[in-house]
Amino acid sequence: MTDELKITYKLFAFNVDKDGIEEASKQRFCRITPFYILVYCEAEKAPKNGIEITQTETHRLSKQDEQWLLDCNLVILAEEAKKHEAEITSTLQERIEQIEAILKAKKEAKE
Repeated sequence: MTDELKITYKLFAFNVDKDGIEEASKQRFCRITPFYILVYCEAEKAPKNGIEITQTETHRLSKQDEQWLLDCNLVILAEEAKKHEAEITSTLQERIEQIEAILKAKKEAKE
């Protein structure tokens, strides 16, 4: 794949109040529970007044939160794979051809 700028995502927490709900509604990935709101977004588009949940704090997430975060990442990965589908297919085809050539050479060496 090309050397594109990598997009970094961050996780933020908000209180369940008017401001928190309003901010979450502007974001693509949000999870609103009765007790807190989670927002997962590009670091450059960090929401105002959110508390960042860093890697060292992810143990505080519930199993449902972890699944939601995993689902968000799967959506992002699927979109990136779709964007680069032709390039990925080409690379895979090249590797298959290389493997076939190696196998053919080994077969011919045995004969």
